[in-house]
Amino acid sequence: MTDAADDRLWVVLGTDHPDGDATRAAARPHHLAYWEEMRDAHGRTVLQMGGPMTDEPGTRMIGSMFIIRVPSRQEAEALLAKDPYVTQGVFKSYEIRPWRWLVGTPEKI
Repeated sequence: MTDAADDRLWVVLGTDHPDGDATRAAARPHHLAYWEEMRDAHGRTVLQMGGPMTDEPGTRMIGSMFIIRVPSRQEAEALLAKDPYVTQGVFKSYEIRPWRWLVGTPEKI
């Protein structure tokens, strides 16, 4: 059984720099690999779900939304500080918000 603190969920909302398509494309494989490697103390992936946010027509990526499972905001901030989308300048800004799952049945959570 896991401690309830281990199951804190955090929504990350990242907004890309305008005209940052090339930067995003170059950083994307590193960003995906980074989150695939992040595991908690129980060996579970930290990244629960996520994907790009797009412009209204859905033709251009303008940011990202993803949900991570870590015990504290400090841990979420530390992980984000090392995310290639942050270190390689894809995100103009990002925010981290606590989130509690209520409805729906996400397959990975």
